[in-house]
Amino acid sequence: MEPNTNQYALAALKERRATIAGEISSLEDRLRYLRKMAEAVDHTIRLFNPDLDGSAIPAKKPYKRVKLFNAGELNRLILNALRKAGKPLSTGEVTDAVVAELGHGPDAKRGMTNRVRANLNYLLRERGLVRKEGDRLSALWSLAS
Repeated sequence: MEPNTNQYALAALKERRATIAGEISSLEDRLRYLRKMAEAVDHTIRLFNPDLDGSAIPAKKPYKRVKLFNAGELNRLILNALRKAGKPLSTGEVTDAVVAELGHGPDAKRGMTNRVRANLNYLLRERGLVRKEGDRLSALWSLAS
């Protein structure tokens, strides 16, 4: 094999390998830091209860929030959809209006229905900005007077 025939592929592979090695090093640093923090918390726990072993406490899976909307953006989209409709809408119809406003295709509705429903319930319970008539699948949403 001639030394220069794959120089671009080799350069790209070396770059990729360096990037991966950098990520591994960064994650190892983070892991060392987290282990030190866990050890410090274990020592503090022992101050309050010497018999409690911190490592016996089950691990919690970290929650990664997916930020699809800016603060208040979904609420505004929902309220605008209800305003424009001028009549009560089902959760599905509100979701359709939000998806259309965002310019997403019909596949996006499936992933957004639960989020829209949760925001509608928030707008009802916490903010009092919407009204709900009916239950579950037959529920219709409108703006509060």
